[in-house]
Amino acid sequence: MVRHGDWKLQVNDRPTDGLKKWLYNLAVDPTEQNSLAASRPDKRQELEALLAEHQASSRGPLYESVVQMPVMVDKTLAEKFVEGDEYVYTPN
Repeated sequence: MVRHGDWKLQVNDRPTDGLKKWLYNLAVDPTEQNSLAASRPDKRQELEALLAEHQASSRGPLYESVVQMPVMVDKTLAEKFVEGDEYVYTPN
């Protein structure tokens, strides 16, 4: 995930789920209800470049994660998963 100004890009690149990207303008959509990833490729690419630059210059984790957990997008842990819900995998 990268945040730049009012923009936020979240990427799920887990190989088994395929590449998923969410782009939000937090100034007009602070609760992240409408992803602009498809309609704003210019802003998506700008934030992707920032994320790639950061990843290239950062070192890996000191300890590898032992598990990656699915976290539902826009749902609390108390809510049940429903087929079609979006989720990302997050390391422990």
